[in-house]
Amino acid sequence: MNPNDTAILLAVYNPNTVWLEELLSSLNSQSQPGLHLFVRNEASTTIEQQELEELLRRHITAFPYTLNRNPRNLGSNGTFEAL
Repeated sequence: MNPNDTAILLAVYNPNTVWLEELLSSLNSQSQPGLHLFVRNEASTTIEQQELEELLRRHITAFPYTLNRNPRNLGSNGTFEAL
């Protein structure tokens, strides 16, 4: 990332995929240059990492994203610290 880029941090834990798809589509429609989405899966039990990757691949096309997964549930504070 460049110093003037904007990082979007998104922690995900057992998301409602319909709402997540709406959120990702909304983010993808942003026109600000220099965006980068960082997504961290909080050891979800209701969505596989591959499914989350596919949602990102389908809905985030206007800027880069990075997806990681916690090895165990860290809680929201721990996850945002990791982001």
